[in-house]
Amino acid sequence: MAIPEPTSELWTRAKAMGATWPVSNEETAHALADSWRRTGAEYGKAAEHSLNSVNTDWPDAAGTVFTGLVRHHLHRAATTSADMGELARRAEIFGNEVATAKDGIVKLLDANAERYAGITGIGADLRRNAFAQQLAGEVNRLISDAAGRITGGPPVGRTPAPPPGATPQDVHTWWLSLGPGERQDVVRNNPDLVRNLDGIPAEIRDQANRAVLDREIAALEAERAKLKDELRGGEESSMAEAERYQQLGKQIRALERLRDEHTTGNGYYLLGLDTAGDGKAIVAYGNPDGAANVATFVPGVGTSLSTIEGELHRATTLADGAGGTKDGRVAVIAWVGYDTPDDVASALDPTYAANAGVALDRFHDGLRVTAPGAHLTAVGHSYGSTTIAHAAQAHSLAADDLVLVSSPGAWNQHVSELRLDGVNPEDMGSRVHATTAPNDAIDTLSNFELPKYEASAQDPNPPTVDPILGRDPTNPLYGARVFESPPNWKNSQGVVPDPHMAPLEREHPAVGEIGEIINGNR
Repeated sequence: MAIPEPTSELWTRAKAMGATWPVSNEETAHALADSWRRTGAEYGKAAEHSLNSVNTDWPDAAGTVFTGLVRHHLHRAATTSADMGELARRAEIFGNEVATAKDGIVKLLDANAERYAGITGIGADLRRNAFAQQLAGEVNRLISDAAGRITGGPPVGRTPAPPPGATPQDVHTWWLSLGPGERQDVVRNNPDLVRNLDGIPAEIRDQANRAVLDREIAALEAERAKLKDELRGGEESSMAEAERYQQLGKQIRALERLRDEHTTGNGYYLLGLDTAGDGKAIVAYGNPDGAANVATFVPGVGTSLSTIEGELHRATTLADGAGGTKDGRVAVIAWVGYDTPDDVASALDPTYAANAGVALDRFHDGLRVTAPGAHLTAVGHSYGSTTIAHAAQAHSLAADDLVLVSSPGAWNQHVSELRLDGVNPEDMGSRVHATTAPNDAIDTLSNFELPKYEASAQDPNPPTVDPILGRDPTNPLYGARVFESPPNWKNSQGVVPDPHMAPLEREHPAVGEIGEIINGNR
């Protein structure tokens, strides 16, 4: 039974002086705690179910989709069980504190009843009011102390998000302001809040993204199963649906590889993931927050979540070219964090590079915050080089060096148009590096020079510009530091790879030179 409110004259006078009685029913709080505790236990039992028999007895595609969905819900059941247990604990604390506060008020009144009754004679009413006012202050301190103990426990529910429009520095400051319990709550209960957020430490982004991998795989499998039924059922379907079906299969395999092979234990950090449309992924080989030298590798046309395996292979090659990640000195990030053009014709649309530039600039601002003091390099291949040059021109990129490989154009006409945070403009020519094989077909697109203005008698030879994607950065007129990619290069097996991709091959001399740039030696 709940402790009843006193009815004495002293309490009536104390209430008139501002004292409050807790209106909450402690017995109701205790009953609620018991109910939540029992419910949490049932969720816990559900979460313990094994899917081994389902995997054995239902091995086909439908079974795979089913187990993927169930695995996600079992994980949620386990999380719900823990949350219900925490809510029960907090309800128990609340009920206990309400009871303690009420009991304290009753004891305070009992202890002072005799003194209050002894206030008689001339001015007794005023003196009784003063006494009751002092007592009201003591009562309210009891209530305040109880409230402090109630709210002082571990947080329940969602930790507040960083403010809208927060910069990566703001995000990092917000994260550091959270206590250990709040950080754990975010990763466990609200991973979507931080998993793609620039300014959050790499290890936290990795944990948060890996926490949703099974959920994302299950969602893609369900979408693919639905499309498969539609394609088999004879319903009228479009070429786009058939292509989406194939794309979903590739995306699922990519996510499974990230989950099962490219794990944190193997040195990979999943810093960003988006399965919408073509999909995006950001994966680091090595921990960028602890490395002295960090590079972001930005690929070009036709890359997406489905191709992250190949981009990660190239990032690993670049890391190995810089000495490897085993000693924690180097980290290279495969950054498929933008919607890339599907083909060369689409690449002529400037919005791809413009949108990517915004995202890349913010990502590098985040790296500068979480990896202070690291030497940062942005390496762009093909259209990726156009992307990083655009970011450096439009936003001033947080990087110490740029490397433009097999570039169709640097978006601008001269290296002086680029800006790197902390780099003097007069030093830009030594901080922007470029290479393209002479027999690379991209050379046709990247060397389309036209007069900047019409020739005249006074100026018969006006300067030229490249109006398509900007000037070829290996052109001496651009002003970058150029290093060699030999034509018709062969690897140790005697194979001559595509000259456009060759500078990223493991044995290619350009890889070693890029490694020196990543390490800040050029």
